[in-house]
Amino acid sequence: MEMDGDRLAATFEAVEPFTVGLEEEVMLLDPDTLELAERAPELLARLDARPSPFKLELPASQLELVTAPRRAVREAIAELPGARRELLAASGGLVRPAASGAHPF
Repeated sequence: MEMDGDRLAATFEAVEPFTVGLEEEVMLLDPDTLELAERAPELLARLDARPSPFKLELPASQLELVTAPRRAVREAIAELPGARRELLAASGGLVRPAASGAHPF
């Protein structure tokens, strides 16, 4: 869906003020070597939940887990465990998900 200026403004104005959302960057590692694995599109195809908390990132070896805007941090945090479990289940045999500030090498 294409967004013009009015539609984009309406989208941002429709959200309640003072909300919080969380983003968790997840690196995708080869199960054997633990090197970055460029398998994000394949993993995303396994994660067919709608609406999905998973988004592609610029590197093909990374996904982003995104919570919905919430009124309190604890509400956003409460979404993470279920999404992490879903990611883990979908990644079986393909990659090992890992969250960290940066890949160690």
